[in-house]
Amino acid sequence: MSTMSMISSNYRSTVPHGFANPPVTSIPPTISRDRNSYVRNSDTEQVWHRGRVPAGFWDVAENRKSYMQWLGRKLGFHVPHDWYALTKRNFDENHGAGLLALKYNASPLAALQEFLPHVHWKEWLFKSAPQGFWKSPGNRRRYMRWLARELDIRQTEDWYRVSKCDFHSHNGGGFLSNVHHDSPIAAVREFESAYPWKEWLFLSVPKNFWRRPDNRFAFMNWLGEKLQLTSQQAWKTVSKQDFYVNGGGGLLANYYGDSPANAVQEYLEAQEQKPSSLRPTVAA
Repeated sequence: MSTMSMISSNYRSTVPHGFANPPVTSIPPTISRDRNSYVRNSDTEQVWHRGRVPAGFWDVAENRKSYMQWLGRKLGFHVPHDWYALTKRNFDENHGAGLLALKYNASPLAALQEFLPHVHWKEWLFKSAPQGFWKSPGNRRRYMRWLARELDIRQTEDWYRVSKCDFHSHNGGGFLSNVHHDSPIAAVREFESAYPWKEWLFLSVPKNFWRRPDNRFAFMNWLGEKLQLTSQQAWKTVSKQDFYVNGGGGLLANYYGDSPANAVQEYLEAQEQKPSSLRPTVAA
C-alpha cells in the first residue's frame, strides 16, 4: 500500500460513523505576537481588572471605548445626561486612573468628548467646570445664553428679574462669585453691555450703590422723567409709593428716613449746582 493510501485509510478510521467531516473541536486561540492585535483582545476579558494593563493598551481607541461602556453600565448611566455625574473619583475607584491620566490629562470631560462626541456638553453641568473655564468670555456667554433659555428670558428687560439664587441653582454659582463678585447685575451688564441698564430695576442694587450721590441723582432724574415731574410743584406731589414701586424703596428708607420730601430736597439742590447744560428741564 502506498504512503498516501495509508494516510487516507487512517483518516477515515478516525471519523465517526455518519459524519462526512470530522467534528469541530475547541481550539485555543493563538496568541498573536503583534502588539496591537494583543491589546485589542480585551473586549470581554476586562483587562483593567487585572491591575496594570499591557503596554500600549490605552493607545487603542477600541479599548478606551470598551472601558467607558463598562464604566457606564457599572455606574448606572443610561442616557447622555447621566454622565454629568461622572467624576475623577469614578475612574480612580474603577481601574481607570491610568487611562484618565495618560489619555485625557485627568479630565473626565475629555474622556466623554471622545466617547460621546455627538453630545454638546455643557461644562457647568458637571460637578465642577474645568479649571480656567470661566476665564473665557466665550464660555461665559455660552452659559448666559443657556441660562436665558432656562429662565425663559425672551427680551432684554427680562434680565431685571434674575437673582443670585437663579445662578446658584443653575450651576453658575462659581461663575458668579469668582468672576462677578456674586453680582447678577455685573454678569448681566457684561452679557448685554450695550443696553442702558438701571440698577434700581433689578431685584436688589449692588452693595453701597446708593452711597454715591451720582447714583441717587440718576435715579431721581429717571423717576422724574417717568412720572413726568416737570416742575418743582409737581415734585412735591411724589409719594413713598412712587419710590417703592419704581425700585427706590431702599434709597428712600436708608438715606432719606423714608421721607420723599427729603429726597426731593436733595435732588433739587443738587440740580441747582449742576451746570445748566446738564440739568433736566424742571420749571420753578
